Amino acid sequence: MCDTCKFELPGGIQICPSCATTPRTTLSPKRKKMLIGSYALAAWCTLVMGALFAGVFQAMGKDKAAEQALGILLMFILLGPAIVGVALGVGVMDRRLPNTMAMWIATVWNGLILGGFILLMIVGILSGK
Repeated sequence: MCDTCKFELPGGIQICPSCATTPRTTLSPKRKKMLIGSYALAAWCTLVMGALFAGVFQAMGKDKAAEQALGILLMFILLGPAIVGVALGVGVMDRRLPNTMAMWIATVWNGLILGGFILLMIVGILSGK
């Protein structure tokens, strides 16, 4: 692009004048994949959290070693995916482009699951069981 046609945005981003005047209103394929991944992880974590509250893992907590194994298992199947889901949801957001309600829902959904699980961990640690 020649210097006449070059348009520079704050932050050193260079785009052509037609792109600067007509911002992108659709999601790029990369952002769409990240959004779908965030929703998939939110759904997975919701199922695991529901199973946790339903008592599916109750039989695994018979002794101290089993409780520790359950804690590690829950970190891998609940805490990790929730953190990745929040990261994907935040990664989809872009301050220069329009952010849809779907992006906010995915981010907040994963954030609520993550916050709820961290709260459960804190309560478990403070209860001294």
